[in-house]
Amino acid sequence: PVTADGATTGFEARSDVVQPHSPGLAERLWYGAGSLRSARWAGEQGLNLLTSSVVRWDPAIAQDEGVPPFAAIQR
Repeated sequence: PVTADGATTGFEARSDVVQPHSPGLAERLWYGAGSLRSARWAGEQGLNLLTSSVVRWDPAIAQDEGVPPFAAIQR
């Protein structure tokens, strides 16, 4: 929101750096996938995958599309 004097309020400064430093953070991150495409992306990035029944592994479809299982992508 913008105040009457033109200043912004309610916004945090953003940074690519996590402070304080958190050793092992990258290994503890999980990515929520809502499609096979986003599950594939998570595997390619080496992230842990959090999913629901929205993403269902169908070997017949995957074979036709040449999609390897998440574990194979993640390696």
